[in-house]
Amino acid sequence: METPLRSARGTSRRAYHARVGWLPPVWATLCLAASLVACPEVERDGSVDPRTLAEARVEVLPADGASGVAIGVWPELRVSPEAAVDAIAQLDLVCGDAPIEARVHRLPGGRLVVQPERRLPTESACRLAWTRADRRESSGFTTFRPSEAPGRALAIVYRRANPGEVAPIPDDFFTVADPGRPTGLRLDLPVALRSDLREVVEGLRGELARADGWSPIGPIVLPISDRIDGRSIPRTVAASLDPTSTIALVDVDPESPERGVRFPFETVLRKDQTAIGLDDHVVWVLPARPLRPGGRYALLVRRGVATKVGRAMVEPAQLRPILTRRGELRSVVQAHLAALLAPSIEVATTALAIPWTRDDLVFALSFTVRSLAELERDPRALQAAVRGLSGPRIEIERVETVRDPGRPLAALVHGRFAVPVWRERRRRALARDAEGRPRVVGRDALRFVLAVPARASRTPAPILVYQHGNPGSAREEIGHRRQDAYLEAGFAVIGFTDLWNRGRAPASTDRRELIVRQVAALADSVRRDGVVPDDWLVTLGEQLALVEALPELASLDVLPTSSPDGRPELDPSLPIVYEGISQGAIHGQALVAYSDRIRAASLVVGGARLAELALHQAASSMVRALPFLFGDFRPIDLWVTLALFQTAIDRQDAHLHAMRVSRAGPPRPSLLVTAGLGDGYVPNRASRSLAFVLGPLPWIDAPEEGVLLLPRAAAPLRGNLADGTTGAYLEVVPYGSTRPTAPGCLPEALPLPEDVLREGHFCAQLADESVRRRVEFLRSAVDDAPPTVIDPLR
Repeated sequence: METPLRSARGTSRRAYHARVGWLPPVWATLCLAASLVACPEVERDGSVDPRTLAEARVEVLPADGASGVAIGVWPELRVSPEAAVDAIAQLDLVCGDAPIEARVHRLPGGRLVVQPERRLPTESACRLAWTRADRRESSGFTTFRPSEAPGRALAIVYRRANPGEVAPIPDDFFTVADPGRPTGLRLDLPVALRSDLREVVEGLRGELARADGWSPIGPIVLPISDRIDGRSIPRTVAASLDPTSTIALVDVDPESPERGVRFPFETVLRKDQTAIGLDDHVVWVLPARPLRPGGRYALLVRRGVATKVGRAMVEPAQLRPILTRRGELRSVVQAHLAALLAPSIEVATTALAIPWTRDDLVFALSFTVRSLAELERDPRALQAAVRGLSGPRIEIERVETVRDPGRPLAALVHGRFAVPVWRERRRRALARDAEGRPRVVGRDALRFVLAVPARASRTPAPILVYQHGNPGSAREEIGHRRQDAYLEAGFAVIGFTDLWNRGRAPASTDRRELIVRQVAALADSVRRDGVVPDDWLVTLGEQLALVEALPELASLDVLPTSSPDGRPELDPSLPIVYEGISQGAIHGQALVAYSDRIRAASLVVGGARLAELALHQAASSMVRALPFLFGDFRPIDLWVTLALFQTAIDRQDAHLHAMRVSRAGPPRPSLLVTAGLGDGYVPNRASRSLAFVLGPLPWIDAPEEGVLLLPRAAAPLRGNLADGTTGAYLEVVPYGSTRPTAPGCLPEALPLPEDVLREGHFCAQLADESVRRRVEFLRSAVDDAPPTVIDPLR
């Protein structure tokens, strides 16, 4: 029997349902990366070169002789070379003595996937058989035996009848209709929660109530009843886009042209236990790029998810009658969930590239992504306030002579620049006018440090605005030897210490401990004051103020320091460039979206989304600290809190503001985004997401999987984007990686401790070729725009 199968793009494909093993000579071609790569129809004539057939290798999954196989498995043949797949015919799947009705799908790469119409029987000997060149072949396996592996059922913990449960999240169960909002919804979290969790949710409620959906970049948090075998779920972007993947994040908006398309993501599996013995299993699903604002999505899970002993996932009890269409809906809550999940179930069973059966589907979660219509309102108000400042903006306090003939640094200038004050004393939130826009309540002057290059005594220097990481300060980093390459190139480097490092955040020498303390400080503000501090918006306003003040440096005359010669050392009329390191790169994502004075920006190891940054850097440290931070919190409560926090902080998250760069009119800055492979402080998926948001920017020398998210390119690049600007993304490979190490991160090139060389976060900053690439990019933006991204090894 032949039935239509809809592809991810909505065009008609063909699937073949085989009960007695009939396979037609003409196949349907389904695309591995259905949401990103076009897949033309392929016609086959059924003939295969005899030599190709003789050399063909058939890999079977599950492997021959495997035991404890999950009953939700989709058996698969992988034939190489791919052309030999045309010779495979007469597929039969039998368990015990009973033939199993199944659908057979052909995928690229010589893959034949057998999708049973129903779960396989437990404790059964199964055999997959096929014909190749008139020869019968087969492979056998045994399904899971509950009698030999007693244990609790594996399921996603979902109890919406319990008003104290928030996870899983996001979930449109926690929304109410609001016709005045762009999505027609607003968030409405429960109030009957445990004491500490209730305090946090109440503290976030003011921000959450303003949201008409969930964050486009927040983690999806799934509590699990038991430990999952990581091999049974997609862990990478490529795996998440595979039509056979056991977890699917899909567009379910009936008006969307992308309905049914799988969205790329990565997953993280965790089992955590607090110091007082509270433990949880969880899966984080982390979108590989921002979800569409205003879009409607579903997270779908099928029965192929299993434990290591082969126990397959089952439906949560509350959702079982809804997903299986068996049994009565016994409560108002179940009736509401049935209506809420109906569009998602329809997509799962009709619109996926390989539609699931109702028996495949064991979980569905539906959620709406918030609109971002008002995202630009606050930054534009900050920018207007900065431009409206009257009077002098720059004050020079002292000049520090640098007497080191071996360095390209002549002097350090210390001074202050004017900034509006948007917060009243002892308040963490911005003051606002009657229309809700940030309101100026005063004026302040922040300290800056300016490194003047020795070359400036001969030729006025262009200005590079530099923002440090976390922890860090302008006093420690401006003029440091690590900036010698920029000074040698003739740049004057200026920067200031950001808000978090001006005494707001508790001091710590350990980076992960610092993150824990900062999260605790935020949580304390949320619980005590019911306010999410506007610290990131304030930092953006301060950066805009510094950039707007730079023209006043045109008259700066400090060289020679013993007797200035009357010739200015800086030329602010030249293009201004920016470099941010780590947290400075995160701040830079928003700055380049709103400042029209930045010609080019180098963003180094800082592509993070704020909640994900905390998860990536300090998840285990935060779990250990839970009894001291939040009393009765379980680990799952922490993950829920961070997911809610992301929605609450969206209006400040620079990653979302960066989306403006690709849609704003000229002038648009040229952009070089540098990441470190395997970065332990900023997740690579966030940096890749930033590159997508900003362009998408091409990935220089991308690995094969990289092309699923970003176009691939090779250096040199110049003016390669559609508007004539330059843009590129790259990942520097640290020492000890399975990929070839960047030469500048080898021990003989960078005499630093091995743990530093192995850390992508530091390798990307310090490798000589990375520094030279960034310096040349920024210098060419001044001298010969559009700038050039060079290959420093050629």
